Amino acid sequence: MGNQSIEDFDKELEFNQVRIRQNSVGFGFFNDLSSGMRLSFDNRFEGNEIQQTIERFITTPAAAAELGAEPYDNKNFIRSTMGFGYRNARGFFPTEGVDFLAEVGHIFHLSDDTTFGDLRTHLSIYQNLNRSKTVVWGSKTMYQTVGAGYEFYQAATLGGRESIRG
Repeated sequence: MGNQSIEDFDKELEFNQVRIRQNSVGFGFFNDLSSGMRLSFDNRFEGNEIQQTIERFITTPAAAAELGAEPYDNKNFIRSTMGFGYRNARGFFPTEGVDFLAEVGHIFHLSDDTTFGDLRTHLSIYQNLNRSKTVVWGSKTMYQTVGAGYEFYQAATLGGRESIRG
């Protein structure tokens, strides 16, 4: 798994895809502080179940050796997150400003008592390049790291709605 993977061009693209059923319920609260700052706390119960799809990587002997004896069991977690954010960029088309978010999380695996932490941050900067504010330079950088003890589907990934593959 990871960087040691060798591309098998004889397989279809779906070979490496994994179907996961994910359910979560949680509660949290936030406090909008002065000048665009926000402090948030969130607690969530998560349930994840890998579907055993035939003729995919997840059902190969190599995956079984990597994932352990029971990769298809429903796995339940409790996630607690604390975040701090600052935003002074307004609207759908910000012409200047900054958007920053830092979240620290702690994940507890209910069945085997393992825990790990994660950190997610992003920083966006916007600056108009002309007086009419019709041309804007924007840049966003993101960072995510996950501690040891996570399931493979909880690893830091590229993708989603806001990153280079989104």
